[in-house]
Amino acid sequence: MATTNNGLSEKDSVKVLVDFEVKEVLLSLKKLIKQEEAPFLVFQLDQLGINTKVRMYDMSATTYIRQTQMVIRCVSSAPRPIFMSLQVTFTSLDVMLHTEALLSAVNFLSSSLSSSSMPSAEKEVCLKTEEKMASAKSNALVSPVDSEVVDLKATMTLGAFNILVCDQTCSMADIRVKGLNSLLLIQGPQTHISARLRDIIVLDVDPKSIHKEAISIVGDEVFSFSMSLTPNATEGAGYADTSKTDGKVKLTVGCIQVVYLHKFIMSLLNFSNNFQTTKEALSTATAQAAEKAASSVRDLAQKSFRLSMDVRVKAPLIIIPQSSTSHHALVMDLGLITVGNSFSLLSVKDCPLPAVIDNMEVVLSELKLSRSAKLG
Repeated sequence: MATTNNGLSEKDSVKVLVDFEVKEVLLSLKKLIKQEEAPFLVFQLDQLGINTKVRMYDMSATTYIRQTQMVIRCVSSAPRPIFMSLQVTFTSLDVMLHTEALLSAVNFLSSSLSSSSMPSAEKEVCLKTEEKMASAKSNALVSPVDSEVVDLKATMTLGAFNILVCDQTCSMADIRVKGLNSLLLIQGPQTHISARLRDIIVLDVDPKSIHKEAISIVGDEVFSFSMSLTPNATEGAGYADTSKTDGKVKLTVGCIQVVYLHKFIMSLLNFSNNFQTTKEALSTATAQAAEKAASSVRDLAQKSFRLSMDVRVKAPLIIIPQSSTSHHALVMDLGLITVGNSFSLLSVKDCPLPAVIDNMEVVLSELKLSRSAKLG
């Protein structure tokens, strides 16, 4: 093995070292008011930097933003051949959703997009160019045959994510999300996805209300999700083996406690009604996504795709107080939902292969319809 003068192996020695920092980044969006430019949105970053190291088989890069208390790291290290490795970490991210500021930003973006729309002929040329580029990339990026080689590994960690919903008159809600971790791993034909959320709290900031936590978690985590896909695992000799599956899904959802306060809910609905155009676009996108998902499910069913499920969902605990200042409330525990399945074979006359039967069991237990309680 070749070594350098300082004793490091050639693969561990740093070929390129880049240390770059911008002291201040300032983005100001302005609009004309009485023939004068007036800023309505200002975004500032202090000490934006990147540190990059390039070795023979890997590249690691760390980016940071000091002033906003947010840290992003992109790391690519390869103890063995790795096609791509990406790690993103948010230490803390604070967002304020202010009604008037959001409306100004939406109006600015809408007017900008409408004024910069291209003629249909130019759009066709751009679409054809993008299709050619996508085709070239798909032909160039061929996954290694060796299933031990990691084609893509991406992880994301979110330490804390806080959202304050407000307008010019008052604050409405304080949303706090903690401990979000996710992983995407593509290794040959196999794909593994996992995600976990530790805690989420939605606070009613009305000082008169005694029920501060409108939404909270009872237990250790909000949800834990994992999915593993192994295409073609049940083809050939694996078809008759009912222990083999093309995919496995495991989902655990903790108990979410919801305190229904009519005034609080209506304030959030009034906030969302200010963005009717965005809601309509979101509804359209959701409908299209649902149709694509249904189509994908139909395609999988036709291909006899075997998906093993292990689902455990603790249904919400709903509390309806008499008022925002009352300790007396109606409590509804919607119980525990569990879903599991198994596969078996069934011989079919005049068919060379047996049919695969998916036996699914759905259980609802520990259901408590309602009871009167005194909270305190």
